[in-house]
Amino acid sequence: MAKIITKRKTSAGGLALELLGLILLFLFPIGTIFGIIFIIAGFNMSKGLVCSECKNRIENKGVKLCPVCKATFS
Repeated sequence: MAKIITKRKTSAGGLALELLGLILLFLFPIGTIFGIIFIIAGFNMSKGLVCSECKNRIENKGVKLCPVCKATFS
């Protein structure tokens, strides 16, 4: 039985936010707070849903059938 899993994907926007957050970490104290927020936001932008069987991208968690391998999600 296939499952919908979360996988890290390459996202230019997510990577840019993470790098900006890393730079802001060194600007104490306000930059540190915003840096942590940007790193978390960039990490969340870089996550995507995929099928555990064929690793195809899935649009949302409400999908019941994989469009490529036709596996049923539990």
